[in-house]
Amino acid sequence: MMAPAREPGTALALLCRLQAADPLMTLTTAITFTLICENEGICQSELAWLLKAGQHTVSRAVDRLSAPDGSGQGLVERVGWSGDGRLRVRRRSAGGGGRP
Repeated sequence: MMAPAREPGTALALLCRLQAADPLMTLTTAITFTLICENEGICQSELAWLLKAGQHTVSRAVDRLSAPDGSGQGLVERVGWSGDGRLRVRRRSAGGGGRP
């Protein structure tokens, strides 16, 4: 007897949608995108804390989601914060669309 087909959970459904646009999208990058969508103005150290990941891992995920040199997805943009030189992942870009 075959097991019935299951509907994917929210996290899996999100990953599948993002991977349809970018086959190399990782779960960490998908979750990073979700956190940015839900927390505009979040900085990379806050993302690292929420993800329980290193700064380098988060930086790579944000690089993948942003497009400073045209190589990223263009879903988010990095914006300077209060003149202190630190970067924050401020918001979804126009290419980031609505909620994931």
